[in-house]
Amino acid sequence: MSHFSPKSLMFYGTMIGSVLIFFNVVSNYGEKNLKAPSLLGGSYPIESNNLPQCFAKNQVKLTIDQSGLYLFGKLTGYSQIGDKKKEIVIPLDGMLNQDHFSLTGKFKGQQDCSELANKTLKIEAEKKDKTIFGSLSWDNSQSKLTFMATLEPKKTEAGINH
Repeated sequence: MSHFSPKSLMFYGTMIGSVLIFFNVVSNYGEKNLKAPSLLGGSYPIESNNLPQCFAKNQVKLTIDQSGLYLFGKLTGYSQIGDKKKEIVIPLDGMLNQDHFSLTGKFKGQQDCSELANKTLKIEAEKKDKTIFGSLSWDNSQSKLTFMATLEPKKTEAGINH
């Protein structure tokens, strides 16, 4: 013998049906419209012929860490003074917007590059597969240096690339 009245059964049936319909609508919306941001984190050696003179050629690297849409990283290069090599690091932060992103950071004056002392670096770029195509500019300069960078494979402890 049932302890539920026909009205309560109808109420519970309607509520359960409503929840199932709502769940289905939300699930369909999420599958069609909500996408995870593309993965961008890693190290990208920069290839450009137009880098500032204080950066030794073929030794500039953009390193990016990602937390959702927020990006953190650094541009690392080396100044070459005679036989002496000194690391230059510019900390960066920015945002990802689909496959496009921008990063900014301030060049510290104490580093060995007087032409860039205390200037702000802005990187605007786009990622296609494992390659970044973009531009660098200093203190909102109209002249932009174009570059290309390909993701370095990660090395495991055994030295095997992935």
